[in-house]
Amino acid sequence: MALPLPPDELVFISSPALKMPAEVCLEALLQQRLIARREGCSSRHLLQKNLAEHGRSIDDFKGIIMHDDLHLTIQTVLAGSGIAFVSRSLINEYIGEGKLAEHSVTGFSCSRLRTIVYKRRHSENPTLTNFIDNIHLVFGLPTVPSP
Repeated sequence: MALPLPPDELVFISSPALKMPAEVCLEALLQQRLIARREGCSSRHLLQKNLAEHGRSIDDFKGIIMHDDLHLTIQTVLAGSGIAFVSRSLINEYIGEGKLAEHSVTGFSCSRLRTIVYKRRHSENPTLTNFIDNIHLVFGLPTVPSP
C-alpha cells in the first residue's frame, strides 16, 4: 500500500550573521562551506542533481563538512561556519525566530515527493497504524481508516 504525503521543500540555510540575500546566485553560494549529508541521502542527491544541471558539482563549494547529525548541522550553521541544504519543515522554527536565514537559487528544483509504503498484510498491525496516524497528525491530514 502507498499513502502519499505532502511534498517536501528543501532550502539552503545560513546564519543571519553571514548577511546572505534570500535569493542568492549559485556562484555566491559556492563561496561558502557546505555542511552536507552522506552519499546516498535524498537531499544530497537532489542537491547534486541541481548542481549538475548548472554545470557544477558538490566539490565546487569552498569546503565541505560531511555528517548525518541534524542537530550538529544546525549548530554549525547557527555558528556561521557554513550553509546547509535541508528540509524546510525541519528548520521552520529557527527561521520563524530569525535564528536561521533561508535561501533559494534561481533554477534549482528543491521539492521532493514523500510516500509511506507498506505491505497490505501489515495494515492492521497496531504499531504501524499508530505510526501512520501520528504521521498524518503531524501533517494535519485525516487519519486513514483501517482496511
